[in-house]
Amino acid sequence: EPSGPNDAGQADAFSTAVEIQQIESKRVDNANIWSGLSYDGSRILFTTVWHAQGAAQKHIHLRHYDSELTELTKPLALTRDADVPVGKTIADHKQIFQNGSLYLSWSTAGDKELYLLRFDAEGKRSGEQVAVVEGSQFPTNDMHLVSDSKALYVVYGPAGYDKEVAAYDLDLASSYQKTITAGFRFSSLGSTTFVDGTFHLFSGDERQRSVIASHWDQTWTLKEPGHHVVVPTDNDDWNWFSSSALYDPKRKLWYVAYNHMLPPEEADLDSTIRLAVVGDDFS
Repeated sequence: EPSGPNDAGQADAFSTAVEIQQIESKRVDNANIWSGLSYDGSRILFTTVWHAQGAAQKHIHLRHYDSELTELTKPLALTRDADVPVGKTIADHKQIFQNGSLYLSWSTAGDKELYLLRFDAEGKRSGEQVAVVEGSQFPTNDMHLVSDSKALYVVYGPAGYDKEVAAYDLDLASSYQKTITAGFRFSSLGSTTFVDGTFHLFSGDERQRSVIASHWDQTWTLKEPGHHVVVPTDNDDWNWFSSSALYDPKRKLWYVAYNHMLPPEEADLDSTIRLAVVGDDFS
């Protein structure tokens, strides 16, 4: 809690005590490494890619959980064979729940295709699949999916100064696609969160050594000061792939999930998931 005025009548610096304690953990079988989480107001919506027994190829499936992590429904396939181009397979996906709808972006192995789908909270499809890009010259895996409650945005592209942003209305009608440019290099792996009129893009820096947050206005123009180092490297260790970031407006704190790895560890074998608590000044 913020401290009160001191004897001189001047406000002390704010101080906040934060304790994070694990409550529950559950194993999810038949789940691939890439997964997504959202909340519909009463249930957790969990999506993952897996190859169901007897299926021709792997598909993205939806499960529902309560707050005690009890599984409420059997896995429901969201994608269909007809959604996937011939000779391709599903590689990566992101999902968000917005205005009563579950939105899903997914890409193919080979990094060339990127698609959008819309469902209700039960997993019933609404409308047709939309192609964001096919035969892309830029990598489509590791995309970010974010909404400002009025529109939907897909961010993708290579590590470097530039990314591609595709904008859609909430019925998945295309609005525009543009290239956004920063004065610093940032990775593709990460996530984007919209808070108070600003898109905050969390990613690794050029070498994946420090987690950084870059800040963009609603036209996807970089805002000053451009970016903050959220988790700096220590002895050249890796802090990267910030897969999720949530903002608590009451406490004015960010919670940032990211991967941590010591050299010469390997990402697929040794990486540790960490949670950073960050002030609203990104310190």
